This record gives sequence, C-alpha cells and structure tokens, in this order.
Amino acid sequence: MGVSPDEVMWHCAKRERLKCGVSDLLKFALRRHSHINGYSDSYKVTGYTSLTIRDADKTVIYYATELKYGQKQYDYAMIDFEDDEGNTKSCPSLILGFVRYDITLGIPTPQFIHEDKQSLVDIQQNMCIDNTLYAVVHSASDYLPLEQLQHEFVSTFVLGDVMTCLYILKIESIRGPLNVFKDYGAHGEDVNKLFCTLPRREWGQYFSSRIT
Repeated sequence: MGVSPDEVMWHCAKRERLKCGVSDLLKFALRRHSHINGYSDSYKVTGYTSLTIRDADKTVIYYATELKYGQKQYDYAMIDFEDDEGNTKSCPSLILGFVRYDITLGIPTPQFIHEDKQSLVDIQQNMCIDNTLYAVVHSASDYLPLEQLQHEFVSTFVLGDVMTCLYILKIESIRGPLNVFKDYGAHGEDVNKLFCTLPRREWGQYFSSRIT
C-alpha cells in the first residue's frame, strides 16, 4: 500500500497463479486511512479472505473474497459503532476484507491512532507493529437499531458514501451475520436500496411474541 500501484501476493498458489485481486474499496480504505494520518510511504499488511468466529453453540464464517466457487462473495454483518455521545449503535455493513498491520513497522493503525492516542511521530519512534485483527467495512448511510429490525423483521438501508462510510474496525465490533438482498424491482432512486432480515436465531422469539 502507498502512493505506488498496489500489489497483492497470495499464500494460496492457485490464487497467485490466477492473479486474483481484492476489493478496490478495501485498498482505498487502507490507503485513505494512512494518508489522512500523515503516512504516505509504502507498507505491507497481512490480509484474509475469511473470518471464522466460534462460540458455545455456533460457528459463523464471514467471507470477503473475489473468488469463491468461481464468483465473488462479500458478506454482510451487523456492526457495532460508537456514536459521538459514546453510545453503541448498530449498522448494517458490507465486509470488504480482514487485515493485520503486522509486517511494516511504524504505521498509524486504528489501534495506535484512536485507542492509544499516539501521534505519527510517536508511532514511528516506537516502531511497533499492530497484531490486532481488523475488519474493513462499507457501512450503511445510517444506523439501524436492532430493536427496529426485531420489530419490522425486514428493514431497508442504503450503503453510504465511500468517502465517509468506509471503516477499519476491530473484529470484536462484528455483532453477527446479516442476510441482505437487493430490491430486484427497484427503479430510480431506489436502485441502491437493500433489504436485511432479522437474524434467524431470533425468528423464534419474533413469532412467539405475535402468537396470541
């Protein structure tokens, strides 16, 4: 990453042979984050095309890849954000990829900038790497409260402007998977509208609350 053309090198021999790419928005988000924090040199990150999250009763795999069974697959998830008042708000988001800043030293990563409150000078003096695993996401233009989705069952949203709605977040911000589909009959201003459904694990509670 940097001002020079971006290069992608794969551990997977097949992907390397096919010269698979990655999301242009993923590259843009990484480049933009470094530039707005004063870093314009070239650097390397480790990227991943999937993330597996396990807990006591289920396993969820999120994909963000240009090649899965011969086609692209970029999954959606409900992401937790913190608003200006420090409150947690949920927002549907498209996952663009997963990265670690664990190769090049002295990069202004989200952890160093937002969590540790370090300046670029401090970061480059410390010359540390950041082993945090991040998700790069393209969020909706507005929050979608989980309570609203629990009430509506199917809600609508639109992905936001890429200049303001691309984020690099810790994977702990991922609340859960989201089933999303487009409005196939849309025209005009509605062509970008998307629908999302209440997560399946909450269907039982939704229908039980409507049985009288």
